[in-house]
Amino acid sequence: MKKYLLLHVIGAFALSWQVTAVAAPYIRYEAHSAQGIKALASMQKAFVKLKALGCRIPVSWYFQSAIHGVPNPSEAILDTNPLCPSFTKVSQPYVAWSKCASHSRSGPASDIHFLPWHRLYLSHFEKIVRKYSLDPTFSMPYWDYAKFPTLPDKLQAKTKGSLYEPGRLASLNQGKAISSGALETIRVDSIALQDIVDYATYNNQINQGLHDFMHDYIGGTATSYNKVYNQEVSNGLMGNVASAAFDPVFWLHHSNVDRLWQNWIIENPGQNLTLDDLNSVKWLYRFYIDNGKNNGTGINYTMPQVLAMINKPDYVYDKKAVAPAGKITPPRLVEHTLATIPLHATASMDNPANVALTLNHEQLQVIDKIVDERIVLNLTAAYIGKPKGRYEVYINLPENIMPSSIEAKKYFTGAISFFIDDPAGKGAQREFRYDLTDELLLSKQALDTIRLTVVKTTGPVEGSITLKKAELFYLN
Repeated sequence: MKKYLLLHVIGAFALSWQVTAVAAPYIRYEAHSAQGIKALASMQKAFVKLKALGCRIPVSWYFQSAIHGVPNPSEAILDTNPLCPSFTKVSQPYVAWSKCASHSRSGPASDIHFLPWHRLYLSHFEKIVRKYSLDPTFSMPYWDYAKFPTLPDKLQAKTKGSLYEPGRLASLNQGKAISSGALETIRVDSIALQDIVDYATYNNQINQGLHDFMHDYIGGTATSYNKVYNQEVSNGLMGNVASAAFDPVFWLHHSNVDRLWQNWIIENPGQNLTLDDLNSVKWLYRFYIDNGKNNGTGINYTMPQVLAMINKPDYVYDKKAVAPAGKITPPRLVEHTLATIPLHATASMDNPANVALTLNHEQLQVIDKIVDERIVLNLTAAYIGKPKGRYEVYINLPENIMPSSIEAKKYFTGAISFFIDDPAGKGAQREFRYDLTDELLLSKQALDTIRLTVVKTTGPVEGSITLKKAELFYLN
């Protein structure tokens, strides 16, 4: 159960949000609802037209999908490109392509932009679909896979329509439900997200956990023809960064991620990202609007403009969270360093990493006296080659409980995933954040150290990661 910390909000704030919600002209519905089915029919109609526009026009299906990512010519068979004849091994992608903020191939990690970049990306494409579907009420539907575990009908193989993509997990395309094991992963990731009260941790964990897991699951593990790479590859379109947005289910998946974030914003007033967060890592926000000539006009957004659009979207979701009752808006939580501990431990499927985070008496006292603080772990992990799969992180897991067991789930704090754009497999290290507070409260009566367990749970048996550093913070 989530422990709310100072999460009070003035009545004016609640009233203001309600007025905004009522005034917002568009409502995003779950894809299996009557309104969601209608939206999918409009989307299906628009995709026929957008696919016919080729790849050079900025509002076309190919160009819009390529904004998220396209393969390097060296990593695909692009002597000829059936989807985009002008993009081959001897050409260069458009400068507007491969700009997803959370899959940067070089430079500083840009993951802080994961949620806001995708919000604006989705919103601009939504407007394009609205025009080309001739449906002035269109809003992007979302797929709530936790409650509706079958792929919406119009995306399945039986339709053979413009939203169907053969390069997916076959069982989903056949109308079969998400597996029980995958539904359990969705459940535990969703519970872990409910405990988080700061933006940096929430953004990191919805990205590395639920978001990445569903990309890999929808893509499947089989090798099949990927029309974007123009060759046989594993993990479908959704399981590869460079082709993910070419699968129409991408938009429903990200609409659901955006819905979860919007609910988190409402439930945690005062804790969403700030202008300083956006400016901490420079990133280009360039998207396109239709210019009335079946073409498109590019717009570069400043960080103040991005923040304004995030805080006042022109849509609401059909199922809305409720802001916590109270009298005052809480101040933004401040991060304080507790400890930095170097590590060198390898985690794989056959050999979990078990690490003791040794703290001194004063540091343990801070944790032992948790009242209004939240304890956050920042974990640095490195990989080599082309990592595939999911790793799970447990805190103070009893030695007699296996990480794969149901009993272990109450010690689960989050996931590690490498759904990244590293076609050459050069390797790198990344940082992952977790809120440990509830897991530490569960075991603090016997606390003399913090025991960290990391194990690979899905993906190829081969492959591992190396834990490099653990940093502990407290927020208050």
